[in-house]
Amino acid sequence: MPRNPKQNKTTQSPKSSANLSFSSPDLFPEHHQPTPAQCRAVRDDLLALHGIPRDLAKYRNPDPSDEAPPEKTVLDGVVSTLLSLNTTDSNSRRAFLSFKIRIPRVLNAEPKRVEDAIRCGGLAVTKALRIRSILKDVMERRGEICLEYLRALSVGEDRGEG
Repeated sequence: MPRNPKQNKTTQSPKSSANLSFSSPDLFPEHHQPTPAQCRAVRDDLLALHGIPRDLAKYRNPDPSDEAPPEKTVLDGVVSTLLSLNTTDSNSRRAFLSFKIRIPRVLNAEPKRVEDAIRCGGLAVTKALRIRSILKDVMERRGEICLEYLRALSVGEDRGEG
């Protein structure tokens, strides 16, 4: 339902697109306040008062004095990639965190416990089976469950590892 039913739709308002001039690079050339510099000053004041919103913090340059978060291992990358299949990012992250917390030793854990730990990511039976299979294969080939040696290999060398 229109807001103002008495208004005739065929009449043009004085600010219709036919009356606008696009010769100015500003969106609203008839408005002189606030200037771009004033807008930046207000933004800077708000950031100083409230800090950077969490949603935008990842786009800002990190402070070099801050501690870097712990780096993911290569194996973490493999497992988190597997858990991300056919699910949302949030469910994938939740499944990975649950997996890391609840299953410190996957090969010694019952398959059902691994499934329960990653169930929130979907396809738990299949993914648990694949994770255990990958880890068993790494253990048989390397004698330990660690893939960090892959960081030192060139692209051609690590493709030959599979």
